[in-house]
Amino acid sequence: MRTLVLAAYDIACPRRRRHALNLCTGLASGGQKSVHECWVTPAERRHLEAGLASICDPRRDRWMVSDLGPAPLVRTFGRARPPRRPSPVMVFG
Repeated sequence: MRTLVLAAYDIACPRRRRHALNLCTGLASGGQKSVHECWVTPAERRHLEAGLASICDPRRDRWMVSDLGPAPLVRTFGRARPPRRPSPVMVFG
């Protein structure tokens, strides 16, 4: 079961910031700059948190992953759009 999380970071180094952006956008269904809405499984959330922890320098950077729940009430303002649920994926191998 996927839940919606909000992943955000404030990273001083441009190289580490780019790595965090790549990590988050791979799981994101929406977001803006350094804040991303991600529908994740428990394993994907662990991967996201471990990745941000390994990318960030704890002395200079900050990050967070906040649980918004399986069916959050999302209100948007201005030109914002509610986060999209991921479409089902079938893998044949």
